[in-house]
Amino acid sequence: RNEEAKGRLKMTMLAFRRLVFIRVCIDCMNA
Repeated sequence: RNEEAKGRLKMTMLAFRRLVFIRVCIDCMNA
């Protein structure tokens, strides 16, 4: 159960980081 929670947290962090990266790219293009 603990390993599953760790995996889910890792996936959430990766998805969040990807969203931030995409947003930064969009801001750079708009600037």
